This record gives sequence, C-alpha cells and structure tokens, in this order.
Amino acid sequence: MIRRGRFLAQLSSALALTSAALAPPVDAATLAGDRARAEFAPGIIAPGHPMPAMTAPMPNGRELSLASLRGHAVWINCFATWCEPCNAEMPLIVETYRRSFAAGLRVVGISMSEHASALPPFLKRYGITFPVVLDHAQATNVWGISDIPTSIFLDARGVIRTIRQGEIDRSDAAALVAAILAHRRA
Repeated sequence: MIRRGRFLAQLSSALALTSAALAPPVDAATLAGDRARAEFAPGIIAPGHPMPAMTAPMPNGRELSLASLRGHAVWINCFATWCEPCNAEMPLIVETYRRSFAAGLRVVGISMSEHASALPPFLKRYGITFPVVLDHAQATNVWGISDIPTSIFLDARGVIRTIRQGEIDRSDAAALVAAILAHRRA
C-alpha cells in the first residue's frame, strides 16, 4: 500500500509538471500507441503462460519484437524516468545485464507512457545499452500492469516464470535471473 501511495503521489506530480512543460510534438512516442502491436487478450499475462507476441517502437524509430529474443532468458522491466523506485533499481538492472549477458540474459526496458525526449538523458545517466521501447498504454491496458516498476522474467522458450511488482533488490535479482537462466539450460 505504501508503494502504491508513493507511486500515485509521484504520478500526480509528474503529470502536473509534464502537462505544464511539454508541448505535444509528433515523434516516436506520439506514434507508439498506433505502432505498438500485441497479439493477445487481457488476462493471460501470468506465470506459466507463454509471453504473447509484441512489437513496439524504440526512441530511435526502430522496432523491437519480443520474438527476436527467443532462445534467451529475458528480464522485461516496466519503468518511468520520474519514478523513484525505478531509478533506484536501474543501476542493479544494468549491472545484472552486463554481468549475465554472456550467460544468455537479455533485458528489455518498457518506458511507460512517457515522451521520447525523456529517455536519452535517462539512458545516458545509467549507461543503459539494452533496448528500451515506448509503451504508451500497451502494458497498462493489455497486460494489466498498474504499478511501476514491474518486472517480468521469461525463460528461453518465452514462458513467463515470475512477475514482480515493486523495486527488486540485489538478492532477489540474483535469484530471479538464476532461475530463468537455469530454465534455459534445462
């Protein structure tokens, strides 16, 4: 409950600042809602289910398909640049990605309903080299994600092993990544 309250307070502040500060230029973020595609119905994002197909735009205009990551363990992290817990866990995600890439881990960041211009400074600040896509309500409306950060851990076959809402600490990250990498070898 505390996280949800803190999240809602941050969301309210961010929305007030965003609406006052941003003019609505047309760019990849604006188009994301039209270009993000998902092939699934609400309610099937759960452990033990295959992760449905998804293609979404990245800030550079290219698209990322989850299908392109098949054969790898995948950590999907839904975040926002203004979210305190998201910022707190990002260095751990980057470190885990770098340390476990050779073992087969891939990470995909999903920027939740943000303007594309907010991403470059965020990516630079944390040294993020994994792909980040612009969501614009796909994760919220179709996957049912209501809190951030939310992480989804997939095995190499694309099956959801764990969904974790809230900030992940070092020991949880190590255990969750080890579990999906172990499924890769099984």
